[in-house]
Amino acid sequence: MTFQNTSVVHVYFICGQKKLSMGRLVLKDRRIFFEYTLEFIKTGLELSPLKLPLQPGIIMCEDRVFEGLFGVFNDSLPDGWGKLLLDRKLMSLRLNPGDLSPLNRLCYVGKNGMGALVYESEIEGIKPFYHENLDEIADKVVQFQEKDDDLFIDDLLAMNGSSAGARPKIVTTISKEDWIIKFRSSSDLKDIGLIRFLA
Repeated sequence: MTFQNTSVVHVYFICGQKKLSMGRLVLKDRRIFFEYTLEFIKTGLELSPLKLPLQPGIIMCEDRVFEGLFGVFNDSLPDGWGKLLLDRKLMSLRLNPGDLSPLNRLCYVGKNGMGALVYESEIEGIKPFYHENLDEIADKVVQFQEKDDDLFIDDLLAMNGSSAGARPKIVTTISKEDWIIKFRSSSDLKDIGLIRFLA
């Protein structure tokens, strides 16, 4: 996996099989700006009417709630478990997670996030990863959490998608269906899965 700084990210909207150019995000002087493409404005799709009204011209993010990133794009970023995985990977490469801007993190998400938005230029190195043995994945999760074992961090990162929440999870395909599968965290009881199933 390689990491690179970027100040421009192109955003695309996936509608069925069509990839529609939505606009671009720009980081300049520690502020984030967005500009719609004319192609997307013509669709009439209002994804964020209060913060990003569908109009030509450059729009600046006025608040700093998400490090200056518009909320509609911040929703694409991994939270909890996914953020922990990425930060640990960065530290293993002797990189400071605090040096990554929100745009850098969106590039990590690329086309592998949850939802209809895709981000480019995409950071190379995260490839979709499919693994059928869920017990083996659960063992990898335990070793990562309880033993600080980073041996499987690339596999866990590739399977994480951008799903939010603190509990360990993967995004995978089983019998041609997409699933989010949660695993026990280090603070859970060992039979938490059964307890949640019965609840």
